Amino acid sequence: WNTGMYGAVWRPFGLGVTFLDKPVRVSANAALDLAYVFIHSRTLPEPTHFLRPGINLKLDAELKLTDTFLVSGGWSSDLFIPQPLGGSPLEVLPLDQALWHLGGPYLMLHYRFPLELSL
Repeated sequence: WNTGMYGAVWRPFGLGVTFLDKPVRVSANAALDLAYVFIHSRTLPEPTHFLRPGINLKLDAELKLTDTFLVSGGWSSDLFIPQPLGGSPLEVLPLDQALWHLGGPYLMLHYRFPLELSL
């Protein structure tokens, strides 16, 4: 493998709106986020410690197949202040020379464990 990426994204605040609830729930969300990603590659002169604030935008559709099983899919994008690959988190470059977008389509299977509590 030529490239590896490992990291975490923290989203402390977000807002969402549901356009349709039944039979499929369709929603859009926006959130502020902070990302750290360690990127190493045989094609880069040195590893990158990507550390940036950003904005997450997401469009999601969720279908409830049973009371415990759901499937959802959509698109999620994180937009950041541009940082050069192989460069310092303190550097900013134009979009065509830097990492500024992480995103793509997704498909998730959900299983809800039935649980009853008496408080």
